[in-house]
Amino acid sequence: MKSLVILFIAISGFVLPTHIKGQAIQSDSIFYQSAVYNALAFYQQSAGDQSRLFNGREYKPYRISFVKGHPFFISERFAEGSIIYEDVLYENVQILYDEVKELVIVETGVSIEMIPQRIGQFTIAGHTFVKLLKDSLNNTLTGGFYERLYKGKIEVYKKEKKTISEDLSDTEGVRGIVTTKKYYYIRKCERFYLVKNKNSMYEVLKDRKSEIQRFIKSQGLDFRNDTDNTLAQVAGYYDQLTR
Repeated sequence: MKSLVILFIAISGFVLPTHIKGQAIQSDSIFYQSAVYNALAFYQQSAGDQSRLFNGREYKPYRISFVKGHPFFISERFAEGSIIYEDVLYENVQILYDEVKELVIVETGVSIEMIPQRIGQFTIAGHTFVKLLKDSLNNTLTGGFYERLYKGKIEVYKKEKKTISEDLSDTEGVRGIVTTKKYYYIRKCERFYLVKNKNSMYEVLKDRKSEIQRFIKSQGLDFRNDTDNTLAQVAGYYDQLTR
């Protein structure tokens, strides 16, 4: 309603006095019609863009309680983020990411499931997720949303997969247990490589292995217990070495 009021005021501001004569009236009339058209087009475009966030179905919460873990990225609560949906960027959006169903949920007064095929990328609580397609070169990568840990000459991605198993309690009935598995990938020369451990990381970056080994030691990096940070820092250092 507020947008409509603004639109009415904008159009009304172009209403011309009736005493203006002949050619001036015709010229201003064309200007007025153009102004009306532009104002309407702007309103329709704005309303249409916003309405795209409602192009989904209502998200149905889980009906079981969880005795261990939860299905969502970081937190069970909505967090501020952004989303590119149908090639339009929406900022300051409340987002929840269900890692079991791989669904992005947006809070608009109602929790709405976004259509995955229409999402380009999204951010949540400072973390960036991009949609990657299956790697046709070596089938290492499956399609879906991946957290991007580093982007440069080479790139680092993380895939966190969650599954739910059921636990039967005599007093509480069926409860859920969430198991999480993490997969890491380095993209180098347009190809994705699965990184399972430090040795497989060295294999991908073997042209600078000795320098990276010294870098990890000097920075006190711990691949096993701090994989995200280690891979991101190593990738950045590798980019510096290969400029």
